[in-house]
Order: sequence, then structure tokens, then C-alpha cells
Amino acid sequence: MAKVETQSARRFALKLSISTGCLYVFPLQWALRRAADAGFDGIELAMGLEAALRGPIRVRQLAGAHKLKVLSVHPPLFPLPGWNRFEDTVKLVDFAADVGASVVVQHTPDTSDLDSPDGKAWRRAIDVARRRGVNRGVTLALENRAIFWNRQRDYALAEPESLYRFAEAHDFRLTLDTAHAASWPWDVMELYDLFRDRLVNLHLSDFKLLPAWLDHPRFHTYIKHHQLLGHGDLPLHELVQRVRMDGYVGLVTLELSPVALRGWWPARLRSNLAASARFVRNGLALPSAGEPAATSLSRQAR
Repeated sequence: MAKVETQSARRFALKLSISTGCLYVFPLQWALRRAADAGFDGIELAMGLEAALRGPIRVRQLAGAHKLKVLSVHPPLFPLPGWNRFEDTVKLVDFAADVGASVVVQHTPDTSDLDSPDGKAWRRAIDVARRRGVNRGVTLALENRAIFWNRQRDYALAEPESLYRFAEAHDFRLTLDTAHAASWPWDVMELYDLFRDRLVNLHLSDFKLLPAWLDHPRFHTYIKHHQLLGHGDLPLHELVQRVRMDGYVGLVTLELSPVALRGWWPARLRSNLAASARFVRNGLALPSAGEPAATSLSRQAR
């Protein structure tokens, strides 16, 4: 990899992003305006019906109108015909290329055996998508899995070491989700150390332990995982500082629960988004969106 010239310059290569999954129920135009007002550089587009109907060119134009870039693309959060099968991963890569994104997040399969029919179908699909991405300038980044039910602990690639070895052997990059790591629980600092040489996307959110009466897997995504930064139990300030010191130049993507953001309360939503962006920018010493970055910056080779 090419080395950046100085640590000061290196830290400015980062892009601070927000997942549209945080605002999935709102119109895309509205979500883009909130992201821009909060000071993000761009978005991770969680593929949804509106984006699929508008198409990548129009989505790119809408983002550009708010001085945002679509930095990465995420699979649909809910069933979306034509976009949820393993074989549709290549469509996400093409959409990402056309919308101007450089990363597609890829989940691991819900199977305990990569040689099972589902495991083989997943491997074929991501291999096709990876090769398409090479031709189109898009990186496929495998994401560490969250645990909601104990049976998921036995799934293939659920263990971080096995995911890392698979990515290394088959030339994939990685997305590290801090809340997913905590759901096992794995130490997020140790997982970062394991993933960092293949890391291109850091999904940042906090994780909060719940009282037993409320601690049900069906609620976890909204009130346990993906909490506001600094409002849970994870050492996120230390992680952000470590990212800065290591000169990480990938994406830092906030993936926050709409419940944690108080999505039904516009004023609180705006303040929570702005505070979340400040949390990361202060830790990374990044300029606000629109301010000039450091000069003489060289980039890591992909």
C-alpha cells in the first residue's frame, strides 16, 4: 500500500458518513437534507424502494444537490423484491458504481456450512460481485454479524477470526460494526486490531445493556444495538482515537437506531444527528463538511 505523507494529512482522508437506514421510513430527499445539515460528508445508502425506483443517476443527483456523496451501499433492511437474494449482490455493485459509491456492504450467510446449497450459492454470488466490483471500482466489504439468537453463533463466518481468514483468502475487504461486535460480546478494540488491515468501512454505534424484562431479541436493533455514540457501554472515544492514530483512511459510517435518534421528534432528531457527527469529528480532528482538508494528501491504494 502507498503510505500517506503525514499523520496530519492522513486523518483528513477519512469520510464521515451516515446510513440512510437511520431514517429508512422517511423520503430520501428529507433524509439527505438532515444528513447535510448535521455536517456529514456523505451517506451509506440502505437500498430501499424509493432508491430502486429512482435509480442510481437520480439518487446521485439528489445527494449532490445537498453537497453529499453516496459513499457506500447497503443491502435492503427489509424484503425488497429483486434485491434480497444472494444473486442480487451484483446488482448492488452495479448500483453502487453508477451512484458513485466505492463500497458495498455484504452480509454473511444464514447457514452453518459454506458447502451447503445456501453456502455455495452465497459464495458464487459474492465471487461474481467481487469480480464485477474490480471492473467497476467498487469494493465488496464483508460485515461482522450481530447475534440476536443463540443459533446464529454456529453460522459460518460468524466468528471474527473465520471471517477475517475468509476475507484474506478470497480477497475481500471488511466492514466492522461495533454494535454487532458487542452483541456477542467481542471486545471492539481487539476486533479492530484483527480487522484493520482489511478495513474499509467502520460502522459506528453504541451498545446498551437492557434490564431483563426488556431484553428481547425483537427489540435489540432499536433499543440495545445501534445506540447514540457515548450513550452506551462501548469505548467509542478510545476507538475513534485509535483510528486517528493508525491513519485509517476508509469510511466511518454512523449506523444509528431511529428510536435512539428520536426520529419522531424533528428537533431532537436534528440535534442528535449533529451531536453524533461532532463526536466523531472531534475525536478524529476532522474539518467540518465543506471546510478545506489538508494539502499534499496521497491515498492508500485499494
